[in-house]
Amino acid sequence: MTHIIPKSTDCTVVGAGVAGALAARRLAEAGLDVLLVEERPAPDVGRKTCGNGVAAPGARAMARYTEPPAGPEVAARVREGAIHLPDGTALSVPQAGIVLNRLVFGQRLLADAVAAGATVLDRCSCLGWGDRRTATIRLRMPDGQEADVSSRLVIDASGYRGVLTRQGGPCYPDGIRRDDVGIGYREIVVLESPLSNPDTGTIFLRPHGTGSGYAWIFPMGGRLANVGMGMTLSQARSDLRRAYHRFLARVPDLEGCRAIQAGSGLLPLRRPPASMVGDRFVAIGDAACQANPLHGGGIAPSVVGAGIAADVGARALERGDATMDALWDCNVRFMRAIGARHAAHGFLRRFLDSLSDRDFSALTQLFSRSDALVKLLTGESATLSIAERMAIAAGSARRPRLLRIAARALRLVRELEDAYTAYPGSPEGLDSWIGRVRYLRNTLLKTARGGQE
Repeated sequence: MTHIIPKSTDCTVVGAGVAGALAARRLAEAGLDVLLVEERPAPDVGRKTCGNGVAAPGARAMARYTEPPAGPEVAARVREGAIHLPDGTALSVPQAGIVLNRLVFGQRLLADAVAAGATVLDRCSCLGWGDRRTATIRLRMPDGQEADVSSRLVIDASGYRGVLTRQGGPCYPDGIRRDDVGIGYREIVVLESPLSNPDTGTIFLRPHGTGSGYAWIFPMGGRLANVGMGMTLSQARSDLRRAYHRFLARVPDLEGCRAIQAGSGLLPLRRPPASMVGDRFVAIGDAACQANPLHGGGIAPSVVGAGIAADVGARALERGDATMDALWDCNVRFMRAIGARHAAHGFLRRFLDSLSDRDFSALTQLFSRSDALVKLLTGESATLSIAERMAIAAGSARRPRLLRIAARALRLVRELEDAYTAYPGSPEGLDSWIGRVRYLRNTLLKTARGGQE
């Protein structure tokens, strides 16, 4: 790839992952001069520590902005999921999906961006803002030389550590809490024999040694599997890799497996920020906390966020106005598409994490009497039908206080989702909206601590 840095361009996209590569492609297809900056060598684009799973609804959302993964991009197709609870109960999740070959998929997205006309600058680091007012960023080339490039629009798709977002973006003026940051360890393993359920993706909640963490086993075809474990930084009191290997020892399907690839990484598990845009600036993907905070899935949300940002950004540049007001629709469209649901999932996660093992087990046993638990844990819904409530209530005689607290928490989660759906259509309404969300959030946290009703 090129190592000549232009002095100016229409749009600079930092990060060539799923979000960045797709945004660069769509902006280039709109006829704009696009520079795509990536710190890794181009052949490594797509390598990432990730579960690589995409459920069917996510795949449908992706298809609105890019061609669906196909052929060698799909390592395996799953027919259903399974959720294992701490008490040993296993719940079936009737939801199909795919497990990606992330490198092949990432390389295709990068090739699409190049074919559309984007200029890729690989092995090049973004050091931060040279001049925030003029949207000038400083880059370091592979030989150590530094240079500035100014753009009409800058898009930060550089992941959780996004330097531009942290230095001068509008997203996180108060930073990100440790309990909103996930840490994961994952291996691609060769099994001694194929999985006993080769078309099922399996998630384990609170496996031994992880506190409130989770683990997963996703098939990758034949005797390959994607196996990993995650928890938040605030929960990581012991070595995650050791906890992972203790988990391996307890799963018969994984006995004698051999790792051929291993890695760890951080990702945000946080509700969407109050704003992802500023003057001549948009944050997308993990830089904007667009992953689902309940289970960490970020591939489909990154595609949606990138598609929205590219569409809004291209129209703004066509009009010659890339101010925050002109880019505000990025916020509105993302919140209404998936951001409101993600906000609900984030607050639901905080509530579930606040429960002791005893209360968590009791609550999951109550909710497993209906389809409600599966819906909640897969993020399908934060509300309960009348039939589901009756089924739960029928078994709640021993823990009425716990059920009352859970019911109140779910009502607040629903109100929070409604508040995000009603995200303000212009910056003028942001302060009052933030006040409303803060009140609901604080009330929910009080409820999670067992506060008075």
